[in-house]
Amino acid sequence: MTLSRCTASLSRRTASLCTALLLATGALAGCGGDDEPDAKATSPAAGAPSSSGPADFGCMTEDGDPVETKQGAITFKSSEGDVTDGYLAGTGTTGVVLAHQRGGSVCEWKPYADRLVEAGYQVLAVNSMDKDVAEIMGAAELLKSKGARKLVLMGASKGGTAVLEAAVELAPQPVVVVSLSAPETYGTMDASAAVPKLTSAALFMAAVDDISFAQAAQYLHKGAAEAKDKRLVIDKNGAAHGVLLFDHEQNWTTVEKFVAEHTK
Repeated sequence: MTLSRCTASLSRRTASLCTALLLATGALAGCGGDDEPDAKATSPAAGAPSSSGPADFGCMTEDGDPVETKQGAITFKSSEGDVTDGYLAGTGTTGVVLAHQRGGSVCEWKPYADRLVEAGYQVLAVNSMDKDVAEIMGAAELLKSKGARKLVLMGASKGGTAVLEAAVELAPQPVVVVSLSAPETYGTMDASAAVPKLTSAALFMAAVDDISFAQAAQYLHKGAAEAKDKRLVIDKNGAAHGVLLFDHEQNWTTVEKFVAEHTK
């Protein structure tokens, strides 16, 4: 089954249900790793302790130098008490939590985490073990304990769904939420139920040819009626999904400016 056949001539709601089915069965490509493996089949059990020593995640050493890994890789507790790995970097009074997409890891966010650090933010990229909302909430609390007075949540695909749900469960809500290619629902997460309660500034982004995700972005944007500020960005250049939207530099610039505008 292909996404184009699944979504052709269907209503927005039907297309979303179809997309959820494809996500669940692994038939939808482009949401994570090269082959989009089943995240539940390949991830460690939730709450499993990290291996001894700092995690590498496969992307955090340079020329075999472990110094960056030792400084950046951390283990922290989710809001439910589960052990979670992540990449922590930067200083500052604005903290940014990054949530990856299905089949992904910290590595998909690391280049952008480092750019945010250069811009003066404190950043924690979460290596999800499928308790996304609790992991994001735990990451937010950790950043606050390290001096962050303002929070930004940013997520890709299922991570985008998760940051929307986590945002309305945090008190106070983050100042900014950025959702990239988020489905309305994923597993037990329901962004469509969360966005009417969202008071943060919110940016929703998807690619025009990533059909049902573009439809979901429009629906979620419309539903965020109480958001302090809300923006909808539909990339007209193809079907890039999640973090791959940032392959078009203008999309990263748009997000960076939106975050800066609301965290001054």
